[in-house]
Amino acid sequence: MKKYFLSMMSILMVAMLCVGFASCSKDGGDDDASPSPASTDVSVSPSTSSLLGNNGSSTSFTVITEGNWNISGQPDWLHLTATSGTGRTNVTITATSENFSDESRSAVLTVTTLSSAATLTVEQKGVLPSNLRVSLSNLTVMSDGFAADLTFGSNTKGYREAFVTESATDVLTERDLYNMLMEEKEYSGKVDWTVSPIVDPGTTIVYCVAAYGNENNADGTHKYGPMTMKKIKAIQPTVYADMPVYNIGYTSSQWSPVTKKQGAKGTRCAKYYYFMAEGDVAEGLHDLWLSTPYAFLAHSIYKPVIEENPSEYAINEQTFSYTRTTSKCFFGTWGIDDANNYSAEHEMGYRDLTSSANGPVVQKVKKGVKESGSNAPRRIPTKQQMSELRKGVKVIRVQ
Repeated sequence: MKKYFLSMMSILMVAMLCVGFASCSKDGGDDDASPSPASTDVSVSPSTSSLLGNNGSSTSFTVITEGNWNISGQPDWLHLTATSGTGRTNVTITATSENFSDESRSAVLTVTTLSSAATLTVEQKGVLPSNLRVSLSNLTVMSDGFAADLTFGSNTKGYREAFVTESATDVLTERDLYNMLMEEKEYSGKVDWTVSPIVDPGTTIVYCVAAYGNENNADGTHKYGPMTMKKIKAIQPTVYADMPVYNIGYTSSQWSPVTKKQGAKGTRCAKYYYFMAEGDVAEGLHDLWLSTPYAFLAHSIYKPVIEENPSEYAINEQTFSYTRTTSKCFFGTWGIDDANNYSAEHEMGYRDLTSSANGPVVQKVKKGVKESGSNAPRRIPTKQQMSELRKGVKVIRVQ
């Protein structure tokens, strides 16, 4: 009996040991077993972020994953507090520069793990108000400057403009030039065109203009939109009008302008346009010619009249005659070459018989009479006023 009892006890102990070993194995006691891998799926929250336009503006997003992750696509205008890591992480985004524009800029950041990817779109707003852009068109560039049409954005209430030398743009940033522009005189309303100061032939002028609308800065000053810059080089006078006005003769019933051709036919210009006007229109054209760059008269009078009468020109004519009805006469010539490029200069003559019997003839004003570098008068005539002047100008065609 005792022997049987001991035998049963041995069996029970062996059984208990086996159960213990099985339990240990089930609880992970096996040193060779590997842990379950962390999930590598990744997402970001939010998927879009927005920054203000100023330098230092910041926002944040969260990388959601259990694995290792990396971020790519970071532009130089953004700083991230982390571009790699492990597991769920909050990341701060900071703008490292001002978005000096009226348009937003954006970047797409890509967060990747071993087997998954997610994207975040980051936008930085512009610091300048929108719908205030200014554009130049229909440039007329001559030996002493330029003129051009201006078009303003729909929200424009006024503007500033400046003319700077080309060398200034080599050492100053666009922000520097913008700050300089903000020191210039402020004009209210819109205008139809701009006119450069009088410069020497070959001079490069950089035109800067910006407009303001309804928005104001914190100090109450007008908030301006983006600056338009245009680099323009005055033409060297290699293609002259070639047909200077020599005299404006007259009788009681006729005007008889005389031009003085230089060189053989076609030496400098392929053809010439001849313009005449009488009375107050003649006086107005003469005043414009004397007080503004040659380019302004050509831009605002000659070019539109030519466009209305494209074939009304005479080739190398020297004498003219037409009926005289008043005591004031304006006569101008402007050449064009074989490539349809207008001359860098034009010629004019003006006669006023009201002051004396032999009223003065004003010949082409030589360079130097118009002071180089002086500011041209502000656009005294409006587009409507210039249109009225154009109505009194005739293009003369000699058969």
